[in-house]
Amino acid sequence: HGCNHTDSDSNNYLSVIYHGHGVDGDTVFVDNNTGEDIQRVSFKEGRLVIFNSSLMHRSDAPSQGYRVSLGGVYPSVPIDTL
Repeated sequence: HGCNHTDSDSNNYLSVIYHGHGVDGDTVFVDNNTGEDIQRVSFKEGRLVIFNSSLMHRSDAPSQGYRVSLGGVYPSVPIDTL
């Protein structure tokens, strides 16, 4: 399993995760203060998961084989205002 983490300390960025290939390996959002799971997005090939980069999250390991996912972080405001 992955470690709980954020992709940015700023609220001005969006994270995008693309579920490319696999059977499972959910994206799990956790409480920033307690680390407890608060929402689970099930893995599905072709799915995009878009969220504020400051949200704590992790990816669960697949139960079989491997999972391919691609992630990126993008500014949600014009770059010249960052």
